[in-house]
Amino acid sequence: MSILDNNIPVEVIGFGALNLDKMYYVNDIACHDEESYIKDSDSNPGGSAANTIMGLSRLGVSTSYIGKIADDEEGEMIEWNLISEGVFVNNLIESEKGNSGKVMGFIDENGQRALYVDSGVNDEITIDEINIENIKNTKIIHYSSFFWKLI
Repeated sequence: MSILDNNIPVEVIGFGALNLDKMYYVNDIACHDEESYIKDSDSNPGGSAANTIMGLSRLGVSTSYIGKIADDEEGEMIEWNLISEGVFVNNLIESEKGNSGKVMGFIDENGQRALYVDSGVNDEITIDEINIENIKNTKIIHYSSFFWKLI
């Protein structure tokens, strides 16, 4: 996506992981060497800072987001979701290689859940990719932690 004006002043900029949450609703969460059955599933863009920024946008606050996605189907869904929620994507970083972040979640009938994170390009943001001028021109930066891969 081509950005026409990269310097859009906003009240709040979010900064954090961007993921496509793939949720599977199961009878029971399987443990080692067990099986369970998937009853239903859905996919929604997520990430705690992104969810907060979309909520603020719904309340009429001008928002943007610093995060990294890949040029893949998940990245397109994440970007489209931000745009459809009124969040400016002028600070969104797109990687030409790699994959966008994903969370695979299993939720049982009691609401208990198990989450598996594939951070993808979330872990590859560098300071050189961030427009510091946009940060200087905002009132609030809301950020959340990243799920860093330990090697």
